Amino acid sequence: MLSDVGWLNVISIMGILIIGCSFGLYFIYQGRKTNVKLLFFMGLAIFFNGLWYWGNFWESLSLLITGKNFDIVNGINIPYELQAIMSYIWVPFSIIFIIYVGGELLIPKRKWYMVGFIVFISIVWELLLFLDPLGSISIYVPDVPGEDLVDEDLLANSLFYLIGFSYVAISFVFLGIGYLIKSIKSTDVLRKKYFYLAIGFILNSIFSLIEGLGIIGVGLFLVRIGMVFTFWLYYLGLKEEPIKIEKISAEKEVKIEDSIFRIAKRPKQITEEEVTYYREQKICLVCKSKVGGFNTYICTSCDALYCENCARALSNLENACWACNAPIDKSRPSKPFKIEGTEAEVKDKIKKPKN
Repeated sequence: MLSDVGWLNVISIMGILIIGCSFGLYFIYQGRKTNVKLLFFMGLAIFFNGLWYWGNFWESLSLLITGKNFDIVNGINIPYELQAIMSYIWVPFSIIFIIYVGGELLIPKRKWYMVGFIVFISIVWELLLFLDPLGSISIYVPDVPGEDLVDEDLLANSLFYLIGFSYVAISFVFLGIGYLIKSIKSTDVLRKKYFYLAIGFILNSIFSLIEGLGIIGVGLFLVRIGMVFTFWLYYLGLKEEPIKIEKISAEKEVKIEDSIFRIAKRPKQITEEEVTYYREQKICLVCKSKVGGFNTYICTSCDALYCENCARALSNLENACWACNAPIDKSRPSKPFKIEGTEAEVKDKIKKPKN
């Protein structure tokens, strides 16, 4: 019969798997529905994050149904190391997709170096897990069978443990601190979204490290509740949210994929004063984030300012400047958004600044 601590363990395991996989499936659906590949990949990452507890989930069902730690209905006993494999096998898949998305948002030109490194150590992780599970994982069986779940931890000082610690460290520094720096450099909606992601990854890294140290009982239950909370932070950071532009009605929605997957709404008309203001304040005309340095695109016709991500997204969609409809990529055809007035009248409204 389950003890009080055992009940906390079972509830937290089933909760974190069900909630994590549900959030992941929701983002996968939204990514496919809106054709935003990064949202789709982030959904896969969160889904696999929930599957980290796949083996413990089935043991929890076994305890609730049969009263035994892991005994299938047909009477076939599952080795505890196989139960551990059922959980740890999903860790690399989650990390690879998370790093890919983070690389696209933080270091798009160098993301494959980071992804390649993660894929390499993940292959080593999987080989160690299958070829030498007992040399990689410590298994603790409860003193009284049926009172609690079997606990598995990474075997200290093993290569498997070192890779696991690398996963946590990279998540904390590259994603947590990286998104936090991105938040500080951004403005308005993007600042808030990057902040949610930063806190989510920082807390998830801390909670994963604490759980890996072998905490038990009520403390472990609280840690897992905290990990469920990080899924909500991911949701706040990733959900689509339109920009509110005062006194300008939105006419056309444009999905800006790399700007935290949200939707920017194109106004019917952008005035010369707006273009000048955004240019002087060094603000992207689409996502309203701060721009500067090499990651900046300036329209050759009206000098409207865009960040690199938004410029690339627009060039793949309508390939036209929001202010003057001039092609962003002159080597490709454009589908400019039609506004009132002739092309000459529009260009006359948006003039280049005087030297």
